[in-house]
Amino acid sequence: MSLTSALLAAIAAGLVVAIVLLALLVARRPAEARETREGFGALVDAQRDAAERLQREVRAEVLEQARGNRVELAESIGRFARQVTAQASSVAQIQNAQIDGFAQQLVRLTESNERRLTEIRATLETKLRELQADNAGRL
Repeated sequence: MSLTSALLAAIAAGLVVAIVLLALLVARRPAEARETREGFGALVDAQRDAAERLQREVRAEVLEQARGNRVELAESIGRFARQVTAQASSVAQIQNAQIDGFAQQLVRLTESNERRLTEIRATLETKLRELQADNAGRL
């Protein structure tokens, strides 16, 4: 933006110079007026050409800056996408590890429950046989 401001200031300064020269030319004598008008016409043409050239240069610079900004933005978005993907992958790995841990705990708990049920069954069968033997002995 500072280059654009500088170019606009240069154009404004050129226009001020052209106006001052025009005022000086008008103040000259009429005999020199024709030469002055021709000189002024050439000066105006030169100023117009300079203004057009500066305008083209400013436009080209603005386009180049916009292009650079788009490239930089695309790179930033790409980096962000890679970071999000890496974080999502990390979260998935952590969750998989936690699920595996829960699965192992569930297997151990199931095995423990089966052992305990087997022990309870054995105890009940033993007690049932003792009751049957006791009842048979009483009869």
